[in-house]
Amino acid sequence: MRTAHARRDSLVWSKRGRGASADMASSEAGTLAQLNGVSAAECFLGIEVPSYRVSRGPYRVNTGRLSKIRARISKRHKYTGSTQHSQQPSLNTAERKRQLTVTDLRLTCSTDCTMGPLNSESGAQEFRAYFKGLGAEISEEKSPKGIEDDLHKIIGVCDSCFKEANEAEIESVLNGIVSMLVLIPVERAENLILAFCEKLTKASGYKLGMVALRVGWLMFQSLDEHSHMRYHVYYHLVQVAKQVDQVHAVFKDVDRLKQQFSVCPPSNEQFQKLLRLLHEVLVGCKKSDQAAKVMVELLGTYTAENASQAREDAQRCIMAALEDPNTFLLDPLLALKPVRFLEGELIHDLLSVFVSEKLPSYIHFYKNHKEFVHSLGLNHEQNMKKMRLLTFMQLAEGSSEMTFETIQQELQLQDDEVESFIIDVLKTKLVRARMDQAAKKVFISSTMHRTFGRVQWQQLRDLLFAWKNNLQVTQEGMKTVAAAQIELMAQQ
Repeated sequence: MRTAHARRDSLVWSKRGRGASADMASSEAGTLAQLNGVSAAECFLGIEVPSYRVSRGPYRVNTGRLSKIRARISKRHKYTGSTQHSQQPSLNTAERKRQLTVTDLRLTCSTDCTMGPLNSESGAQEFRAYFKGLGAEISEEKSPKGIEDDLHKIIGVCDSCFKEANEAEIESVLNGIVSMLVLIPVERAENLILAFCEKLTKASGYKLGMVALRVGWLMFQSLDEHSHMRYHVYYHLVQVAKQVDQVHAVFKDVDRLKQQFSVCPPSNEQFQKLLRLLHEVLVGCKKSDQAAKVMVELLGTYTAENASQAREDAQRCIMAALEDPNTFLLDPLLALKPVRFLEGELIHDLLSVFVSEKLPSYIHFYKNHKEFVHSLGLNHEQNMKKMRLLTFMQLAEGSSEMTFETIQQELQLQDDEVESFIIDVLKTKLVRARMDQAAKKVFISSTMHRTFGRVQWQQLRDLLFAWKNNLQVTQEGMKTVAAAQIELMAQQ
C-alpha cells in the first residue's frame, strides 16, 4: 500500500510566485486528488501549500517536454514497418508481477501527466508536430476549423506512437490527449472520445495493453459522473482488460458496477450489451462464479413482454451453468423469465434433468439426443460426473447412511471406483459425511439440497420450531435447577 507521501509524489507540482493563494491551491489540489483516488488532506501532508499550486485542469501536458520528445524522435530513423523495442525501463506495473486492482489503476494511471500550463491551440500544434515526427500522415499546421478538428486529426494518428515510442512516453502522450478531450464540452466531444477509445483497443501486446488500460481508466475517471459517455468509455475499458487478462482491475461485482453508473445509468439495452461482454470476458478468464452471476443479472433485465428476445442469452446461461464443474445449484435458473420461455425445448428439458432428476434420467436423455448434447459443446463424461454428484446429494437428503453397494448400483460405478468417488464428493463440501471403509458405509451429517422449494421450506420451518421447543424445555429445566439451589441455600 502506497503511503500518503508516495501517492503525493505521483502528482507533479509547478512552482508559483510568493503571492500564491493557499485557498486556491487547496481547492485545485482537492479536485486533482479526487481524480487520483487520494484525499486532498493526504496529498498536502507535509507540503507547504502557499509555495505550490496544481496546474489548472485535471491533466495537463508539458509542451516543453513534448518538444524534447519530438526532437529525440526526429533523430531516429523514420518508421519503416518494423517495430523498434526501446531498452528504457518500463513504468508498466505488470512488471511487478502482480495483478492490478481498481485502486492500483487510480494510483498509477499517470505519474507524469500533470505538468505546466497548456494552451489548447499550442498543445494541438505540438501534438501534430510530434506525430509528424513519428512519420504519421498529419500536417504540423493547426486546423482553421478549431481545436476539435485538430483533435480529430491527432486521434486519427495517435496509434502511430504504439510502433515507435516506449511505454512511458506513450502513456504520457496519450494522457495529454485525455487532458485536451476533457476541456471540450462533452456534447461536442462524443465522437472524439469514442474514436480515442477505439484507438486504445488497438494496442497490441501486454505492455501496450496495460498502458491503454491505465489511460482508459484516466479517461473514465476524468469524465463527470453525470456524463453518459462514461458508459462508452467503460465498455471499451472492459475490451482492453480482456486483451491483457485484467478484467478484475475494472470489474469487482454487479453491485459495484451499478453503483458506478448510479448517477447516470445506461439504458437497458446498453446495460445488457455490457453484461454480455462481461460474461464473455469472465468465462474466458475462468471466473465461472462471477460469470454466472453476471448472466443471471442479464436475464433478470428482461420482462415477460420481451423475454422472447433473450433466447440466445438464456441458452448461453444454461450451457455455461451445465458446463461449469463447480456449479451444482441450478434450480434458480428455472425461475428466470427467459428460461421459462424455453419450456418444451430440448435445452430446457436437459436443464430440468440436472435440476431434479437422477443419473438414469440423464443417460436416457443422452441416448435419445446424443447429437444435441454434443452440438451444445457439452462433454458427456463431465456431464456423467456431475450427475453422479447430484444424484448422490439427492440420495443423501433422505438417509443418514448408505452402503457402498447402494452407491455402486445407483451411480453405476465399478466396485473399485466407489471410495474415490466418495472422496471427490467430500472435496466439493456439498455433503458432510464420514466414510467407514471397514463397514463399507458412508455416514451422512448434512447435504446441500439440489432444489429448495415449498417442501424444503416446510422442513426448515419444522426444524426451527423443534429447536425453539428444545430451547424452551432447556430453559424451564434450568429454572427448576436454579430454584432448587436457591431453596437449598435458604435452608442452610
